[in-house]
Order: sequence, then C-alpha cells, then structure tokens
Amino acid sequence: DRMTVMKDGETVGTVATTDVKIDDIIRMMVGRPIANMFPERSQRTIGAELLNVKKLNAGRMVRDVSFSVRAGEIVGLGGLIGSGRTEVARAIFGADPLDSGTISLKGKALKLKSPRDAVKAGIGLVPEDRKEHGVVIDKPIRVNATMARMSSVVNALGFLKPALERTDVTALGKRLRLKASSIDAPVSSLSGGNQQKVVLAKWFHAGGDVIILDEPTRGVDVGAKAEIYALINKLAEDGKAVLVISSEHQELFGLCDRVLAMGQGQIRGELTPSNYSEENLLGLSMMGGARASNQGSQV
Repeated sequence: DRMTVMKDGETVGTVATTDVKIDDIIRMMVGRPIANMFPERSQRTIGAELLNVKKLNAGRMVRDVSFSVRAGEIVGLGGLIGSGRTEVARAIFGADPLDSGTISLKGKALKLKSPRDAVKAGIGLVPEDRKEHGVVIDKPIRVNATMARMSSVVNALGFLKPALERTDVTALGKRLRLKASSIDAPVSSLSGGNQQKVVLAKWFHAGGDVIILDEPTRGVDVGAKAEIYALINKLAEDGKAVLVISSEHQELFGLCDRVLAMGQGQIRGELTPSNYSEENLLGLSMMGGARASNQGSQV
C-alpha cells in the first residue's frame, strides 16, 4: 500500500502506490528521470569500420548472419529469447565453432579457434551470466580485473609485479566508480552492479578494439544501470566498436546508434532512432520479410 525509497543509506521519501508510476520511483532512486539515464550520443564520433561479420553460420542458431560495427559506434542486437543473439556473440568470441563465414577486424580476416584467440585479436565479451563466465567469483577484484591481459602486470620472466597491479586496478576502480572495501576483496562480496563493473574493468584493462556486451545490466539495480550505461558509452567514446545484446528494449533504444533485429537465427532488419519502437522491433524479429521492409531497412 505504501513504499519507502532509500538512497545511499537515507530515506528519500514514502509514497502511496496509487499515487506514483514506475518512472516516479526510478526518479527517487537515482535522482533523475529514466529518460536521463542514458548518455548523449552526440559526444561520440563514429569512425571507420572495425568489426565485419559476413555470412556467419554456427549450429542451428546462427544462420547467414552479416553486419558490421564501426569505431565509436554502439550497435544493438535485439529479438526474442532463443532468437540466436547470444550464439552470435559466442561465435564472434571464438567460444563456439563456425560452420562457415568470416569475421574480420580492421579489414583483416580472423581465424578464431578459441576465446584466447579472440582476446589476442582485440575482441572482448561481457557474457550473459557473469558469475558463471564473466568473473572468478571467489578471487580478488585485482585478479579478475587484469586476467584478460596479464602481460601488462608481469615482468619479462612472467612474475607478477604487485605494485604495478595495485596501481592499475586502483585507477580502474576509480574510473568505474567501483564500490568495494579493497581491491583484495573477493568479487563474491560485491553487489551485482559492482560485480558487473569488475567484468567491465577486465575489458577496459585489456584494451581491445571490439567489446560485446550480452545483457550488460541483468541482475543489477536501477542506479547501477545508469552508471553501466555511462561506462558503455565511454567505451564507444574511446573508439571501440560496441555490440550490445539486451532483452530490455528501452536499453537498446537508449544506448544504441542502430538496432539489428534477430529472429530464428537470422538478422531480419535494422532500426535507426527515428523508427525505434517495441512494435517495430518485435515486428521485425517475429515476422521479417514484408513486415520488415515496411518497418526498418533490410540488412
């Protein structure tokens, strides 16, 4: 009947459920309306093509998929659960074998047999399940943050340089506004939003050219979402090619320069900001064909 909203250990206010909408509650939780949670696209410059995927086929869920992402661009991949979005990400990251097709980075075709090959080439993946695939949950923050590029914190003989590691991870923590008692704290001790920031820290530290984010704000509170959106935008500002997979349509529309709609393992069409809507995205994903040609440009 009533709800009390708290922020940073203090009571913001108590309201009757009949008097407020979801947007009002979000405004109380994060200090701004939902429309202002997403960063301005105008701050980014979109450059040359970095990632090119051509006629990708992998198992039953990736069929003849082609698209590209440019430097400084955030491209969304939308569609229903089971449409093949995660499988596309895994194929690009070398986690699943390709049946056919090419993945090119900066115009050079890659031969990716494993995630190790993808990381070496400059591709990072924030996976759908961070606890299972994104972090080593019981290891310290500092270990997780540097594991994708250990070469920067070890000497010529392969021994860790602890002082350098601490300096680098401390700087990353400040940049990402990570809330933790210490960089020696295990990731399991953090909130969901801060665990996700550790996954992002790993790819900020790795310094690749392409970042794929699969459900980047799943399981985090609305305040942490706004911070993660700003970090994703920062990756694009730094000139990365960013691919975002999300089941939250508002997230795709708020973050992305364009959104590709997937259905049954295929890309059915593309939406740009002028025709963003759930109806258009679902229409492309579910029907494709003639419906797609009316609601968004074909890819």
